[in-house]
Amino acid sequence: MSFPKKSLSLEDFELTSFKENLCLAYIDKGAIKLVFSKDGKSWTSETDPCTLNAKRLSVTEFNDKLYLAYATTNQNGDIYVTCSDNGQDWSPSNGQKTTWGTHDSLKLIPFKNKLILAHIHTQGNSIEIGSSSDGKQWPLDTHFPTNLPRKQLSMQPFKDELQITYDLNSNGNGPSTTQHMIKSTDGKKWVTSKL
Repeated sequence: MSFPKKSLSLEDFELTSFKENLCLAYIDKGAIKLVFSKDGKSWTSETDPCTLNAKRLSVTEFNDKLYLAYATTNQNGDIYVTCSDNGQDWSPSNGQKTTWGTHDSLKLIPFKNKLILAHIHTQGNSIEIGSSSDGKQWPLDTHFPTNLPRKQLSMQPFKDELQITYDLNSNGNGPSTTQHMIKSTDGKKWVTSKL
C-alpha cells in the first residue's frame, strides 16, 4: 500500500519507530489506525488497535513493546493505554483506562525506565503528568495548575531532563499568547520558565 491515502480525514496522528519499522498511528473519522513501513515508501495494511472512538493519541516504543495512549470521544475524554508485542495484537483489547480525561492534547514517551504520560486536563487549566513502569498502573505524579486555558503540549527528553512545552491562551479561543516550558529530572518535581 502506498501512503498517505488521499481520502483520510486525520484528526490526530503521530509517527514513531518500532522494531526497526516506522509506525504511523492516526485517527480517521474517530477510528484509530496503524500502518508500518521498513522504508517510508511501502506501508502495511491498516490495523485497528481498539474499537473505541478517539480524538487524541500518542504512540511510543518502550521495553520492546508498542504503547498507545488515546483519549476517547466521550464527554470526559477518558484516556486509555494499551500495548502490543507485534503491532497487531493488543492487550488489553481497548486499553487500561486511567483515572484521567483530556479534551486537548496528550503525549506518551519513555524516560528513565518509565513511561511518562502528560495531558491537558479536561478543564483545560492544568497539565497532569503520570508515570508507569508497566503501562498498567498510572498514578498521578504531578498536577501542574495555571489560571489560563492550555490547548497544546509537547514533551521530549533532552540532556537528562524531561521537557514539556505548552501554550497559554488568555481567553481560550484565539491563538496562543505565550509559550512556556517546564523541566524535570525525575518526572515528578518541575521547574517552570517562559520561552
